[in-house]
Amino acid sequence: MALCSSCGNDIFGGKVCYKCGTRVGGFVGNSPQGDGANQQSQQMPPAQQNAGTPHQYQPPIYQQYPAAQGQIAQNQGLPKSMGFSEAIKYCFSNYANFKGRAKRSEYWFFILFCFIVYLVAFMLSPDLYAVALLALIVPTFSAAVRRLHDKGRSGWSLLWSFVPFGSLVILVWLASEGQPGFNKYG
Repeated sequence: MALCSSCGNDIFGGKVCYKCGTRVGGFVGNSPQGDGANQQSQQMPPAQQNAGTPHQYQPPIYQQYPAAQGQIAQNQGLPKSMGFSEAIKYCFSNYANFKGRAKRSEYWFFILFCFIVYLVAFMLSPDLYAVALLALIVPTFSAAVRRLHDKGRSGWSLLWSFVPFGSLVILVWLASEGQPGFNKYG
């Protein structure tokens, strides 16, 4: 995982930070001073650069390719797909955070973790199962609310589970792909 030296955003294997537009490496005019000198010279307009330097001004990638501009805006600030351990850490660090969005991978990996914990706890002791249930109910509920936010639905939609067949509707919402781009939840 590469991080931008300017803003600390994840670069996702590219050569340009999609958040601030900083070029990361392997671009025209490599300088002996390293990437910092190249980034400074490329961000300056051509009129302000020294006439004797071999550097040429190149606008950030999102200005060079207007078609990518919408794609960059779509990817900013959106939740990213997570692995199993990453999803568990994130859900526990946002134990009672009901704001924002959660990708399918975050939600379903955490549900898998909860299922494994419930299964092991039940096999060991019914009392341990009750403790595990009480300990995991809040983060499970908050992850479900964030997952519904990714679909553009309110967390109050979970109340559909009290209506006959409402749990099936919620299951479909939780399993389907979220809204691309921004919505009112982030």
